Amino acid sequence: MKAVILAGGLGKRVRPYTLFLPKPMLPLGDKPILGHIIDWIKKQRIKEIIICTSYMSEIIEEHFGNGEKYGIKITYVKAKKPLGTAGQLKSAQKYLDDDFLCIYSDSLFNFKINTAVKFHKKVNPIVTMVVCKYETRLKYGMIELNKDKSVSEWKEKPAIKGLINTGCFIMKSEFLKYIPRNKIYEMDQVFRKIQEKNNKIYGFPVSGNILDLGDRTDYEKNFKEFNKVKKHER
Repeated sequence: MKAVILAGGLGKRVRPYTLFLPKPMLPLGDKPILGHIIDWIKKQRIKEIIICTSYMSEIIEEHFGNGEKYGIKITYVKAKKPLGTAGQLKSAQKYLDDDFLCIYSDSLFNFKINTAVKFHKKVNPIVTMVVCKYETRLKYGMIELNKDKSVSEWKEKPAIKGLINTGCFIMKSEFLKYIPRNKIYEMDQVFRKIQEKNNKIYGFPVSGNILDLGDRTDYEKNFKEFNKVKKHER
């Protein structure tokens, strides 16, 4: 099974850092974000990666090369402009003729993918979304009103629990036919299109969680935590 990493976004939520580096190349401890993702992929015994790039693609290619020094084969597919998550994936179509792993480039994982892959191969859907448990607490009190506008309930800073998208998917190559070529297209749009054709999409819960690095606040917080660990190890 190959892995596809979507690394072509502009990283607007992490600016100004991404004015100088693509988001997957922002430092985290002793390596860039993308280095941690590649390490995780190797642990899953996957030996071939396709990296979909666009914005500042040369920085990514110069750093990782063909993957030989990292013990993995890397192929690059460069889009002329950012195309959204699904649009990026479409650019790699010629390299994908079997089931593959698709991964966003702004999260780190601490779960194993093997049980999700076994589930996917058994059920054989077009796509299996890897999900995990998540809980957050709202910072506001939630108010519910009756029809006459009188207050029926006040929930002070309630906790919300559920399953979230980890940004990791197991896909059949058939998934790609639902994505238009050379058009900005997001992953949720493809999922809705697939469901409109009466195809089921499955979610597989994994034990573990994700480290979200998608916006500036989360990145800065985790950058500090990784540096603390690095200093402790010295």
